[in-house]
Amino acid sequence: MIKIENLHKSYQSLKVLDGININAEQGDVYGFIGSNGSGKTTTMNIITKLIPYNEGKITINDNKPYKLGYLPETPNIFPYLTGFEYLSYIAKCCNYQGDINQRNEEVLRLVRLFKASKRKVGGYSRGMIQRLGIAAAIYDNPDILILDEPTSALDPEGRLEVIKIINSLKEGGRTIIFSSHILDDVERVATKIGILSNGKIVVEDTINNILKKSKEMISYGLIVEDIDENKLDNLRKHGLIVTLEEQNLEIEPTTKMSSNDILKLVLNENINIIKFEEKRYDLERIYMEVTKNEPNKRND
Repeated sequence: MIKIENLHKSYQSLKVLDGININAEQGDVYGFIGSNGSGKTTTMNIITKLIPYNEGKITINDNKPYKLGYLPETPNIFPYLTGFEYLSYIAKCCNYQGDINQRNEEVLRLVRLFKASKRKVGGYSRGMIQRLGIAAAIYDNPDILILDEPTSALDPEGRLEVIKIINSLKEGGRTIIFSSHILDDVERVATKIGILSNGKIVVEDTINNILKKSKEMISYGLIVEDIDENKLDNLRKHGLIVTLEEQNLEIEPTTKMSSNDILKLVLNENINIIKFEEKRYDLERIYMEVTKNEPNKRND
């Protein structure tokens, strides 16, 4: 549904996107992950044709006509209109051909704002404005939905409401791309993720595959005494990635090893172990690992 190939974008001398590749199929809920300033918003603005790009290729819906809905990170909604009036305005903007009052009620109920639909938007909370923005984005039943940081700056209750709405939008085969730096939200909603770092997509896979791989990735955290650089070097000779900060020893095997194997190697070096724990990777640890060489963050 959306295929991006070798996409480049620079602002004068600042390179923001350095040949990114994205493949979001029909029905995917694609979680687009990156730090603040990594280029997520730039990518979304290119997909929505708000800004041009320098080089690359974008194919949407096999170049056939499509409808696209868009939620910017900060929806700019007229505060003097009621929620119902704002959606009537959206209906006119997109030349909606159906019953406007009926459609207003449908989308307002979907985003749980029907009871507040007669209130002026200026009195809405940040979460309510975000949900009204989603209502506007889905108003004309788009094939593709682009949501830029839909849960950003919301309190936990507001985030949960938006997550429920996105989950309800999975049905019907539309493609959803949403950006976020809140990995817990991505894990709750996405069927596929792409991680953006240093202007490139460094990981792209289904969420199930990534979480399956993460369960197979194990490291070990130890608090130790009686350790020196020679003992660390001896551990490294066994194919271990070893880091030490004060008494905190982190060990990551590069081949399959059990916790007993690790313990034996450490004890053989006459290292006194105060504490030993197994650490399994989750999405956050994978993200931190693949973006660890990222320089100071840029503005989107």
